Amino acid sequence: MGLSLSVKGQINKRQVTQQKLIWQTWNQSIEFNSKWSARFEFTAREFYDPYKLHQVAARMRISYALSKQWVTGGGFAVFFHHPNDPVSTSKLVVPEWRPHVEASYEHTTGRCSITHRYRIENRFMHNNLNEALVDGYSSTWRFRYRIGFDYLIINDTAKRPLKLRLTNELLINAGKNVQNNVFDNNRVTLSIHYSLPANFAIEVGYLHWFQQRSSGYQFFNRHIITFAIFHKLILNK
Repeated sequence: MGLSLSVKGQINKRQVTQQKLIWQTWNQSIEFNSKWSARFEFTAREFYDPYKLHQVAARMRISYALSKQWVTGGGFAVFFHHPNDPVSTSKLVVPEWRPHVEASYEHTTGRCSITHRYRIENRFMHNNLNEALVDGYSSTWRFRYRIGFDYLIINDTAKRPLKLRLTNELLINAGKNVQNNVFDNNRVTLSIHYSLPANFAIEVGYLHWFQQRSSGYQFFNRHIITFAIFHKLILNK
């Protein structure tokens, strides 16, 4: 029995897999008026050492401003998950549907603005077995809290605003299908956001993504280069 416990302890020893990725995002927002807005986002997430597609995602969100500080909203996302291993030969692609609701609060002090975002997601993952999709979906809940800091480096509209951004987000799992990974992942980002003419902006940064897998003792430690293009369409001029 002592030998059995020793072997089990060795098998369940903490395992961390290092990975390198790049995320490329197009972010389109539409401002209908001072209260209502919408956002559409398309993201391609790829391993680059070696190269392999990891995830493709599309998101949509409708938001309503309760006040100058509080904004609430909801929407959904669809994900297509490729294997988590960049050297995998598997062709399996697993769809996921993800409706969500959220609220955010922002306050500004001098050149610095601080944002708190609270989001609840219901994740519906397509069932799969032996490298093939099978009927049905399994669902879990996920609770997300993100705090973000924006520091305005350049506050001159003639030179275009330049911001330094720092965010930290904690994601927690819940539901009957969650056994060993109540902690889902933690994401820390550092980026530069630069405004361009015609309501365009670009953002380049680094994201550290530390994720616990369903086994409980296996983790992904991901180093991610992020690149995003933003465009805002204003309809209430």
